[in-house]
Amino acid sequence: MDVIPFTESILGATAAIAAIAIALLPHHRDRDVDAILAALLVAAMVAIDLAPWWTLLGVIAVVLLGDEVASPPTATRVIPATRWITLATISLGITDAAPLELRIGAVVAAVVLAGAIRLTGHAPAVVTALATISAAGIYVNVPDTEHITMVGAGLACLTMGLTILHHRFTRPVGLLSVAGTATLLMASAAVDARGRPDAFIGVIGALGGFLAEPVAQRLRRNQPTRVLPLLVIHTAVAITIGRLATDLDTGPLTAATAIALGAATVLLTLSPRMATPPGGLRAE
Repeated sequence: MDVIPFTESILGATAAIAAIAIALLPHHRDRDVDAILAALLVAAMVAIDLAPWWTLLGVIAVVLLGDEVASPPTATRVIPATRWITLATISLGITDAAPLELRIGAVVAAVVLAGAIRLTGHAPAVVTALATISAAGIYVNVPDTEHITMVGAGLACLTMGLTILHHRFTRPVGLLSVAGTATLLMASAAVDARGRPDAFIGVIGALGGFLAEPVAQRLRRNQPTRVLPLLVIHTAVAITIGRLATDLDTGPLTAATAIALGAATVLLTLSPRMATPPGGLRAE
């Protein structure tokens, strides 16, 4: 792991500030700030040659299609196939330099992650905080860090903005925004892992609480974990697996990842829970 890429960090932070500013404009009230950030981050990647120009076709399609909010969501609510096609275009563009197995893995992992986020349904600031922590876990794991640095910086700044301006961002998380965040995280992780493909196993471990929380909720009758223990457990798993991934071979790393996710599920199941569902995507 080298020094944190400066240009990518600045571009990620700038994209987050711009996304918040755009989302606060009156005529953009129907847009989710996460979706705007995803589009700006992809555009920034194309601008500095971290993704081919045709990746922007997916961004244009996302902008034209708009976002869809589940308010309230239903158990059968799904992301339309047209939107998945545009997100797959973005993923394949970002991972253009990665081996085929990583490109496929990024798409599959994004689908799983998006579903997990939708099932947990935490508030927007909590989702972006968890995603920022996952980006940090991925950063310490993968050999190249340009893409994940930009995404992580954008998510970190967005988390701060959502926390400070929480009274202005009360809109539920859009389904497309959830999928966009998942796509950016997994595609960036896959292309940055191209120098050591086995690192992608550690990437799955860095998802920690995202994957464990839905199982924990089901084990205790759909009651979500309080934010603080969720963040602490998620951080512990993401960073631990991220560090182990640099030292372990494929077999031991796979076992360590499975054990860590299992332990996280148990701890979340036993952790303090919210009395009522958070204001995200939950279908109660």
